[in-house]
Amino acid sequence: MKGNRASIPRREGPHTRLMKLWRILFISFVIDGAVAIGLNTVLTAEQAQVAVVVSAIIALPFIHQKGLLQGLARVRRSQNRARRVGSRRGAVLLAVLLATLVAAKLVLLPSLNNVAALVFAAILLLGIISSARHVMRETRTHAEALRTSPWLYITLWERQLVVLFSVPMVAARSISLIGALSLGSTPHPYFAALYLATSVVLLLILQPQRASFIGWCPRCKSPTPIAFVEYGSCPKCDAMLATN
Repeated sequence: MKGNRASIPRREGPHTRLMKLWRILFISFVIDGAVAIGLNTVLTAEQAQVAVVVSAIIALPFIHQKGLLQGLARVRRSQNRARRVGSRRGAVLLAVLLATLVAAKLVLLPSLNNVAALVFAAILLLGIISSARHVMRETRTHAEALRTSPWLYITLWERQLVVLFSVPMVAARSISLIGALSLGSTPHPYFAALYLATSVVLLLILQPQRASFIGWCPRCKSPTPIAFVEYGSCPKCDAMLATN
């Protein structure tokens, strides 16, 4: 056992990487003052309101981290079962979800009335499309990697978790920045303070909780990172993982 423990790869898990990003985002609040002084009329009040609503919609579903991760675990297990029987239902569900998000962004377009706002909306849409393509590529990579390299499977799944949980934190942080970019255009300057407070509170709520990223190994019942839970074993009880 001692030899196996020594050979377990040392790496940063999703929680560690997300906490680093969270700290960077929180420290970055200090730049909003300079933005408010030099770039405070980039967005109109109406544009700022739309952008804040979109950012909040993105961030709010991630407030309950434990429940969301458990839901993702169920989806993951369903995808793994479907992959074993050659089904593509998981990919279809993912495509439907992403199409829904794109449609939701398109619904907002009529309220955007100038070039800057349309550019903002286009960036959001391109980001969603790019993320969709990335996730689909990663999903195909998973199917191939699982056959030959358990550690690659674990690494890719953890990377997806980091990407997924980074999005709401960035969205929450952007609310304050939006307020700074529209400070000179709003009829009531206290809107910027409200946006700042909302951003800070949301980011505090979205702070990655270590307990949410830890589960119990299905085989040996030991506490282990959630990616191993979904894989079905961990380095303590799986020789393929312990001797990689």
